[in-house]
Amino acid sequence: MTSSSDLMQQWQQDFGQLSAERKGLEAQREPLETRLTTFNNEKPSGLWGKLKHAFAKATKMSGVNRRLRKLDTAIAGKDHALRRHALDTYTQLGENALRQMPNGDGARNDYALLGDSLTLLGNTRDTVSNAIDAADDASNMELMDAASNNKGISLLSYFETSDAADAIKEAKRSLDTLSKKLEATPKLDASFGGDLHFDNNIGLALDMLGGFGGTFMSLSNKRDLDDAADELRSISGKLDGVEEELQKSRRQLLGVAISAGRKGDPVLDLMADRLAFYLPEDAQKGMRIATPKRFTL
Repeated sequence: MTSSSDLMQQWQQDFGQLSAERKGLEAQREPLETRLTTFNNEKPSGLWGKLKHAFAKATKMSGVNRRLRKLDTAIAGKDHALRRHALDTYTQLGENALRQMPNGDGARNDYALLGDSLTLLGNTRDTVSNAIDAADDASNMELMDAASNNKGISLLSYFETSDAADAIKEAKRSLDTLSKKLEATPKLDASFGGDLHFDNNIGLALDMLGGFGGTFMSLSNKRDLDDAADELRSISGKLDGVEEELQKSRRQLLGVAISAGRKGDPVLDLMADRLAFYLPEDAQKGMRIATPKRFTL
């Protein structure tokens, strides 16, 4: 386990490097932005002046715009790296605090359960993706079969459809297992007060999974295959939303652990304030930091 002091030292080192790199990019950007603004504010007169201005815009200033876009992308990359590192540091600090949290067995169990649910969700997403691919392949093969009188293609179409049916049944089993798991998975209520309060309602987001698959078990034609693939794509999109809810609950639970440990750990207390500005809102709420301030070295 990395100590709070070591995590703070590493955070400050990485923060300093990323901030310096960002400032260097901003320094390159500033004269280009000034040049572009000056050019855009020019008011050319006469036909010749307007033609020169248009030619410069299409040649020289086009290059300036490209360089600005490239620098903006690089600056955004530094900002993303900073927030990613802040979240990684926050996670390590929170897990340390959670391990040391007095009377925290319930919170530790909930955190582990959230992690198990995320792992299961990832496996389910893979199973759903495989079923979508199988249904698409079978649909394409059935289209070929309909356009030909070749018995070999008909046989291949039969096997493809059989494989798709098996993949969709497996996706349904996986989704059913996930839904049952989520019914027992805690979701931290963002409105909690002084005490921890959990609301087991993540499973409600997957109510529609219970009946999936009954309509498509025969997969007797291309329409059935296409309908199955479309419904699975819709479910796959909903899984992304459920994953974000689980991640929010984990982050917020770590914030609660950090909040509980701040009084007895000056370094943790300092790091909570320094990281908060760069963290998602749910983490800030967990730490009970309403107005985070930007950290500077």
